[in-house]
Amino acid sequence: MQIKLLANWESAVISTGALIQDAMESLNLSCAQIVLVADNDGRLVGTITDGDIRRAILNGCDVKSFAHQIMNEKPLVAPACITKAAAFELMKINKIRHLPKVNAAGAVNGLYTIELSYSPPTLDNELIIMAGGIGKRLRPQTNNCPKPMLKVGGKPVLELILERALNAGIKKVTISVNYLRHMVEDYFGDGSAFGLDITYLREDKPLGTAGALSGLKISPTKPFFIMNGDLISEVNFQNLMDFHVSNGADATMTVRSHETQNPYGVVLTEGLKIVGFEEKPSYRANINAGIYVLNPSALKMLPKKQFFDMPNLVDRLLTLEKKVLAYSLHEPWIDIGNLKDLSTARKQA
Repeated sequence: MQIKLLANWESAVISTGALIQDAMESLNLSCAQIVLVADNDGRLVGTITDGDIRRAILNGCDVKSFAHQIMNEKPLVAPACITKAAAFELMKINKIRHLPKVNAAGAVNGLYTIELSYSPPTLDNELIIMAGGIGKRLRPQTNNCPKPMLKVGGKPVLELILERALNAGIKKVTISVNYLRHMVEDYFGDGSAFGLDITYLREDKPLGTAGALSGLKISPTKPFFIMNGDLISEVNFQNLMDFHVSNGADATMTVRSHETQNPYGVVLTEGLKIVGFEEKPSYRANINAGIYVLNPSALKMLPKKQFFDMPNLVDRLLTLEKKVLAYSLHEPWIDIGNLKDLSTARKQA
């Protein structure tokens, strides 16, 4: 464990007029896992962590709301004259990983962070990827190519998923295959060329996003990841697993805030009486982001080799009063389920 003064701390600073979406961009830019909110004179007025943003989104807060509404207004700070050793002790005593440094006027002039001694990441949790879909909405692109093997940025989407998993320390991967499965198996083989241990779960017929799990020959012995094979996402697997385990969940589903706009003016009525009018209102909802963590016990809820989707499994767990949690995913994410989104992904690559 070591302390350092963040070199690009300015990228972690946002103004009091910034929006939550600005705070999210700052987190991704600085990689500091904290945002410093400062007034027009540069004085620190609060801090916002990655967890603060996730909780706010799950509680229905719009990403276009002001960020200062969710900030910690009384963060621990250090004077500009503090030594690195003293800052380190202060952070250890208070069990914090970030410590803003301010001058006599309260203006931010640095950010201390504590980092664990580096070692290659390891996650001994298995990843199961659902890659057996036909991809009807992507025809003619999928006439001779399974959806997860469509290329974005010169690589199959499935390869992008596996690279992300490997970077997180995941080694064991199972891929559920059906449509044109030989193309997936021939490309990835046993995974050794990619630094992975890959096995295949072969579906004789489409079984949905959960049904194939009933065919696992060896069930995982600890919580495991499930991910749809048509997603491009920068999900942090470690953070997701930590959230699942620390909250004692039986299942965790990633969700994203999605906004749709009614193209028409909406007339508000009470009986026959018009009481108001709303011009093209927007509606926000949390949508399923297609990435999950399950405890091994959840596999007992699956029917044997029958079509069964993950939402069906979640419903069954809820009926049994199991603990099912939502993990707000605000990192970059795109589902290439249709031609428009595939085109968007390719343009952004």
